[in-house]
Amino acid sequence: MADVRDRLARLDPLLVLAVVAAAAFFAFIYVIDPNRPGLASPQGWFGYFDQGAYLNMANQMADFHLASEAFRYGPVYPALAVPFVWLGLDYDPFSVVNGLALVATIAMTFIVGTRIGGRAVGAIAAFGLLFATPIVGFMAQPWNSTVSIVTVLVVLVVATNERVGTWSALALGLAPALAFGARYVDGVFVGIIALAVLIIRRREWSIRDLIAMGGSFAIIVGGVLLMQASILGSPFTTPYAFTTRAEQPGVNDQDLGAYSLGMVPRSLFGMFVSPFLLGERFGGASMLQSAFWFLLAIPGVAVAWARAGRIRVALVTAAAVSLLAVIFYGSFRGGGPGSLQFGSLHYFKAWWPLWALLAALAFIWVAKWTPNRTPEQQDEAAGP
Repeated sequence: MADVRDRLARLDPLLVLAVVAAAAFFAFIYVIDPNRPGLASPQGWFGYFDQGAYLNMANQMADFHLASEAFRYGPVYPALAVPFVWLGLDYDPFSVVNGLALVATIAMTFIVGTRIGGRAVGAIAAFGLLFATPIVGFMAQPWNSTVSIVTVLVVLVVATNERVGTWSALALGLAPALAFGARYVDGVFVGIIALAVLIIRRREWSIRDLIAMGGSFAIIVGGVLLMQASILGSPFTTPYAFTTRAEQPGVNDQDLGAYSLGMVPRSLFGMFVSPFLLGERFGGASMLQSAFWFLLAIPGVAVAWARAGRIRVALVTAAAVSLLAVIFYGSFRGGGPGSLQFGSLHYFKAWWPLWALLAALAFIWVAKWTPNRTPEQQDEAAGP
C-alpha cells in the first residue's frame, strides 16, 4: 500500500489533470450527443451502418456464434465490447471501451510529449488534442479506428521508454496485431513504426523479449485469420470482400479497383480543406476546420528531426507513415468530400495524437526562439 501511495505521489499533476479532464469531457459529450442511443432515437448511432454492424458482431460473438453475413468488419473492436454485453450493458457496450481508450490516448500523448520535448510539449499536445480537435466526439461514437489510435501511441511510448523489456516487447507485438484485427491495413501502418522501433532498439532486446513480441503478434493475427477461414472460407478473405457499392457493382472494397491515386487530390482537398468549395451540397467539418493548428505538424517534423537518436527516427518514421496512410485513405472510393457527413474523418484519427505532438514541438521551438542564435543553440533551448 505504501508503494502505491508513493507512486501516486510521484504522478505529474498535469498528467492527473489531463486524465480527469478527458474522463469528464468524454462523459459530458456522451450524455449530450443527440446521436447516442436513447436520446433522439432509441437506436441512436447503432441505426447507422458501421455502428450497427459493430453491435451486431459484438452480440453474436458474445453468444459464441458469428454468422458470415454479420462478419462485416475486423473482429477485434467488437470483441472488446463482448465483456460488457455479458455484463448486461447492451444499451451501448462500447461506451466503457471508448471512454477508457480516450483517457489512455490523452495520457499517452502527454507522456510521449513530455519525453520528447518536456512538460510544455506534453501539455500542449494532450490538452490541445482533447479540447481543440473533434477527438472526443469521434471516440464517444463507436468507430473501429479507436483501436488504431491507441496502438499508434503504444508504439510511441515503447519508442521513448528509457528501458525496454518483456512488457515493452509484448506491447510492440500486440499493437500492430490489434490494429490489423480491427482495420487490417492500419496493422501495416502501425507495423512499419513498430518495426522501426524494433530496429533502432535492436541491441536492447533479449531472446525472451523477441519471443514474447513474435508470439503476441502471431496469436492475435493467427486468431483473426482462423476466424476468417472458419466463417468466410479463406484466411485471406476479409469482410470487405463482401462490400460492394452502386457506382462499382462488380468491385468490392478488398479489390485494388476500389482505390485510385487519381482520386487523392480532390478527396484530400475536400476532407482536409472544404467539401463545399468542390460543390458538395452535403458535407461536414473538414480536418483543418476542426483542427487548423495541425498545420504546425509540418514544421514540427523538422523540429523532430533535430532531436537525438531513437526519438528522431521514431517520430520521423511515424510522420512518414501517417502521410502514407492519408494518401491511402484519400485513394479509397468510400472517402472523398461527400463522405464527411458519414464520419470519414475517423480514417485519419489514428494520427491525430502524432500531429498534435509534432505541432506542439514546433510551437515550443518558436516560443523559445531568440534572434541571433545558431540553429544548434536554438534546438538546445527548445529541448526538454
